[in-house]
Amino acid sequence: MRIVIVVGAADDDMLGLSKAMRGAFEPQSTGTAYLAPVDCIRGFDTKFFTHAPPTAANEELDAALHTLIVAMLDRDVPDATLTWLDAAAALVQSSQGRHKLIAFVADESAQRAIAPRAPRLARVQSNLIGRFGERALRPAALGLIVISESRRLLADATPDTREKRSKLFISHAKADGLPLALAIRSHLATIPHLQSFYDDTNLMLSSDWVADLESNVATSTVLILWTDAFETRPDCRKEALWASRYGCPTLVIDVRNGLVQRGSSLGLGSLPAVRLPDGNLIRAIHLALWAGLRGAVLARQVTELDRSGVLNGTSIRTLQRAPSLEALASIGDELRASEASGSEVLVFHPDPPLDEVSRQAMESAAASHGPIVRLVTIDEILRLHEGIR
Repeated sequence: MRIVIVVGAADDDMLGLSKAMRGAFEPQSTGTAYLAPVDCIRGFDTKFFTHAPPTAANEELDAALHTLIVAMLDRDVPDATLTWLDAAAALVQSSQGRHKLIAFVADESAQRAIAPRAPRLARVQSNLIGRFGERALRPAALGLIVISESRRLLADATPDTREKRSKLFISHAKADGLPLALAIRSHLATIPHLQSFYDDTNLMLSSDWVADLESNVATSTVLILWTDAFETRPDCRKEALWASRYGCPTLVIDVRNGLVQRGSSLGLGSLPAVRLPDGNLIRAIHLALWAGLRGAVLARQVTELDRSGVLNGTSIRTLQRAPSLEALASIGDELRASEASGSEVLVFHPDPPLDEVSRQAMESAAASHGPIVRLVTIDEILRLHEGIR
């Protein structure tokens, strides 16, 4: 997966916005005032051009399995850049969903100036920069949209992904997490194509709210608001355990009070976490979306390895977070129910690889539920495949 940013603008503000937006998804960036630094995702990279890329549009697109082109334009976009983007738009539109192009334009006059010069690009829905909030927030807003659309592009190409759009499940205790949950939900509503799950709204007409709650956890990136009351609430505990069982991307927002805290009986302390002493909700949403993208990249890579025959037809499962005993027990129960408990199953999980002691302990625990489990990362499988060849 690759993001290609192409800037066609003479305006310094548009160029500055484009550069600042990169902080949302470039690991070498130190972040911005609102965005957090991110870690690397294997198989995901970015390219940035302030002019027409030197390679032909078809070569640039096909250099990755999936490419998302982000065009940043004003009315003075150079002819060469516009010609390249028009060719790229035509290729994207005939790619059957493999690639995508999104366009951000400075204003309506830029829209009108570009349309007659680039008829295929004009078919791409352009987004006015001014609709994305105050100037200081725009780099973060655009960055979140690009991450969300990257995940959606991957999910559309991954058959087993039940939820195509990015969805954040806000797990919280109403006793002390409600104001923060409502604030996050309100901000999520400003991001196009991004869904949030909030029980009071989404379960209003449910015939089986427990089953619906579990189903929505299983298809979401889970945002746990770790307040003082969270682990004392049975429903909160269920949601955290479901997230572990289904291997959902999970981010903890630690908002507990006090200088001394007890350990977590749910293992929340071992999950990626963020604190918000400055009230910056965007930081938490950013890291949650990044976790979701990491999981989507892994799921797409596993699908492609299986399709290409590298896995030799072995049963596979993909966890989009570090493996847990709950997840392995769930896989074992599933295989036993399908009378496949004696077969080997490869369980993929994100980097980093487990240390050998932890790996052996978890694989042995999984064996007590039936299947022969091998816990692996993409790198480990690729190294093994290279060794076999």
